[in-house]
Amino acid sequence: MVLTKLLTSLAVLAIISASVSGSFHRGGQHVSQIRDRLSARPVPCTCGVFLQSQIDKKGVALRSGEEENAIYTYPMEETLDEYPPQGVRGRRICIRKCLELGLKHVQQGTKMLCSYSNRDFNQEKIHLFIKNGEDKWYPTKIHSGRAYTCTDGKLV
Repeated sequence: MVLTKLLTSLAVLAIISASVSGSFHRGGQHVSQIRDRLSARPVPCTCGVFLQSQIDKKGVALRSGEEENAIYTYPMEETLDEYPPQGVRGRRICIRKCLELGLKHVQQGTKMLCSYSNRDFNQEKIHLFIKNGEDKWYPTKIHSGRAYTCTDGKLV
């Protein structure tokens, strides 16, 4: 928090000096680009459930074009007092929060799975991905132990 305020203050000083002296560049970036990056809020911890067919063969990334096609996403912004830190530690905190959320809804989970999906699928496992800090889905090693089949929004 203090570091963010410090960096924002430095950016404001740079803007003031740029307006006095004309233009200000740092490392090829114009001050407005730096200011935009500093003022952008980090992406909150977000849980995403994806089907096996949406994941590459190695299971470490989503296939091209599947980033926006999660069966279910839930931003934890409203439920967290503060954003988890970025990096490995923050991802672990985010995964734990997603699992806590999943445990609350475990009884309704299979009903929700089929009703939220916008397509039919046959014998597919579901996988948990998270976003934390940046707008990128990170894989977890957490997936359903069994495969599900949904047809017309109903579990088969």
